[in-house]
Amino acid sequence: LNEACDDSNQQNDDGCSEKCKLEDGWKCNITNEPSSCNTICGDKYIRGDETCDTGNNSAPFDGCDSSC
Repeated sequence: LNEACDDSNQQNDDGCSEKCKLEDGWKCNITNEPSSCNTICGDKYIRGDETCDTGNNSAPFDGCDSSC
């Protein structure tokens, strides 16, 4: 198979789609299986465990810290 990732589940919105494709706004470690995926903090999109993402995660006092 031509898989970009494989996180051992059939769920979308966790970084690796049900069709084993990388999803926008996520970075995945694909060297190990299952693939582990994390959101990209600072891309202005709230995904996964993020509660905020202003796109400027290094600006102090904007209401969103550097870990989103």
